[in-house]
Amino acid sequence: MNVSHLRLNRIAVLAAEELLNKNGIANIKIASDSMEPFIKTGEHLTFRSKAVCERPKFGDVILCKQKYLLVHRFYFCRKKNGEYTYFTKADKGFLFDYPSSEEQYMGIYIKQNERRMLNRIIIFRSIILLPLFVIMTKIKLKD
Repeated sequence: MNVSHLRLNRIAVLAAEELLNKNGIANIKIASDSMEPFIKTGEHLTFRSKAVCERPKFGDVILCKQKYLLVHRFYFCRKKNGEYTYFTKADKGFLFDYPSSEEQYMGIYIKQNERRMLNRIIIFRSIILLPLFVIMTKIKLKD
C-alpha cells in the first residue's frame, strides 16, 4: 500500500490535535533537521496545549499545524482585527516561515527551562545573521 507524504502529514496533524485536545499534552518526534544542532532529528519533544498555557514568548519553541506539523522557534506575533498571527523561524534557516494563524497555533514546548541558555545562543545568532544575510543578498543583487 502506497500512502503519500501529504496524507501521512495530515494524519500526524490530526493525531497531535487529538492528543492536545484530550490530554492537554502531546509528545512529538522531530522529523527534520531544521532545528539542529539544538533540537536533533528523531528527538521527542512534549508540547502543552495552547488552551492550558500562556502565549508564547520570544524564543519559545512552538507547535503549529500547516500542511504538516511545524516545530519552530517563535519570534513575535501581530494582532490584526482581533486575531493573532504567529511568526516563527527554523534555527537553521535565515528567513521566517509563512505566518501561522491563531487557529494553526497548537501549543508550546514544555521543557523550555532546560534549554534556556541554548535558546539565548540561537536567538543571538539569528539576530546577528539575519541582517548580514539581507545585506549580502542586496550586495549580490547590485553585482
